[in-house]
Amino acid sequence: MKTAINNLKNEAISIFLRDLSKTKVIRNAGVKILRKKMWEDYVERNILNFPVGVQEDKYYLAEAYLNTAIRALNQNLISKNVLKKLIHAFESSHFGNSKTHEFKEKYGFEPPLFLTISPTKFCNLRCTGCYASSSKDFKNKLPYDIVKRILQEKQDLWGRHFTVISGGEPFVYRDSGKGIIDLAAEFPDQFFLVYTNGTLIDKTTAEKLAEVGNITPAISVEGFEEETDARRGKGVFKKILDAMENLREVGVPFGISITATRNNYQLVVSDQLYNFFFDVQGALYAWIFQYMPIGRSFTIDLMPTPEQRLYMWEKERILVREKKRFVADFWNSGTISNGCICSGKDRSGYFYIDWNGNIMPCVFIPYYTHNILEIYKNGGNLNTILFQPFYTELRKWHHSYILDRPPEKMGNMLAECAIRDHYLMLNRVVKKHHAQPEDEAASQALNDEDYRKKMIEYGKKIKNIMDPVWNKFYIKAEFNSKKYTKTA
Repeated sequence: MKTAINNLKNEAISIFLRDLSKTKVIRNAGVKILRKKMWEDYVERNILNFPVGVQEDKYYLAEAYLNTAIRALNQNLISKNVLKKLIHAFESSHFGNSKTHEFKEKYGFEPPLFLTISPTKFCNLRCTGCYASSSKDFKNKLPYDIVKRILQEKQDLWGRHFTVISGGEPFVYRDSGKGIIDLAAEFPDQFFLVYTNGTLIDKTTAEKLAEVGNITPAISVEGFEEETDARRGKGVFKKILDAMENLREVGVPFGISITATRNNYQLVVSDQLYNFFFDVQGALYAWIFQYMPIGRSFTIDLMPTPEQRLYMWEKERILVREKKRFVADFWNSGTISNGCICSGKDRSGYFYIDWNGNIMPCVFIPYYTHNILEIYKNGGNLNTILFQPFYTELRKWHHSYILDRPPEKMGNMLAECAIRDHYLMLNRVVKKHHAQPEDEAASQALNDEDYRKKMIEYGKKIKNIMDPVWNKFYIKAEFNSKKYTKTA
């Protein structure tokens, strides 16, 4: 009976999703119903028993996501083919997914939500402070067949249909005569978020993206022309605007990826920035990555200070809750994912595979104990990775910090990053399991005592700044059943 009810519910949601693409009248009526349903599920029911403030954050970002979808449809920013692929991937991942259920029954927890893969280290730019130290000097890449196998296993073993492609520059990747767009065409049930510098998205590439329909580019910017060109090279910003125009013309949805530093922290959360990229250029979402002291020429001095991080949190809260902008900050939005998502954390987690096949807990934790090429050579698969001690210990830490505690005692999800906010713990785990550095910069950071001291001190300052915010707005927040009607 329960299965039959769930099937009917899933079918109803599928019909609703398709109806959203029809007329504005139907969309407006459907959105009102869906917003109320989201509020009930996230906040009123709260079946996972998280603090009320955490669930409210999830609701408001989901509402912003819904608002973004409606804007994309009303302004013809998404083609019918792309919308069809989006809905198909969503249904494949969420409805009747037997693979996910089988994994949970066997292992006692849900598989990671997605993977991030960097198939190449090569990049046509050489950006200051690149986390991956990418440039034209590096030819490292994963074989195309290996990338295919990873995606197939993710689908077959986990029932997951979302993949993030990073780099290097993904659109320069070629192996066996094939690239990222060919990969997307071979996996029509999956949807791909591709982080790109945008300089290679000409009209032909945009048309190919529209044809496959299951790729959304997240284009890197640092702000406007002055800030972007200062880090990425003269003329890059103009190429980015050309790319956005090419994508708009064919209905390929795109967003922006922003690196927040100590120097631009105010700009990256300003109305001016989002008015331009969202309202003028047609971007649908923004991912904010606060600068991490890893990669080429790493320096702690570019990290936003704890006080600046609080300023960003306050502004981001307004952008999402009041402006209905889909803006996610991978540190200040930790409540959306129930904290750190590294090491394949169940339900919302992931891990990262680089151009050499090295498997890291996170894009920003450049240390590994295993390599996917070696795992395959020895007869293993993606599940083999999940149960290696280095990754399991990091997941256990996360459980002890958040998931295994009652709501009123959960660790601060606004200061949940393993490498940035809990460096003492991470440093200990990396050395305990003899994890290898991804590159020379990672090796230098691991063995630099001054770096270690400053990172630990940063974590202490973050705790002092963000713990009062966590206690006030999340732990002590009270449920108000009338809040939905006030904000609807």
